[in-house]
Amino acid sequence: ERHAVCAAANLMEMSELNSRLIEERGVAPLVALASNDDPNSRGEACRCLANLSVNPDVHQVLIKEGSLPALVGSISSRELNCQRYSSLCLANLATTVAAQVKIIQCGAVRPLIAMGMNTQNQIEARRYAVLALANLTSTTANHMTIIEG
Repeated sequence: ERHAVCAAANLMEMSELNSRLIEERGVAPLVALASNDDPNSRGEACRCLANLSVNPDVHQVLIKEGSLPALVGSISSRELNCQRYSSLCLANLATTVAAQVKIIQCGAVRPLIAMGMNTQNQIEARRYAVLALANLTSTTANHMTIIEG
């Protein structure tokens, strides 16, 4: 399982392959693996989702397939790759306004703040969490929702 999702994550570094994964209905299994109990498989699934999220054309597919709860849950994981890549994926998704609303609605703000503030967390995961928050706050309409959330 871990090796298969690792291979998929490596392949999704090539954006021209993103549409093929979507056509083959590969996003839903990735989302399921991003909620997996095995931290290694979960981390690699988050990496694959993060690689997909580089492509803005894929954002709505990732959201529609239910990736946000899995990503938010992975922020709080003890596994470094889960923390790093779930935060990176949310940062990438937060570059589009439509995704920003969904990210805020799914409760990602508090876990992202907690990740960014905890000095015990890996610096790269903290940086991605803060980047996600910065992207979310780039839209003025989100400010009060984030503050009140």
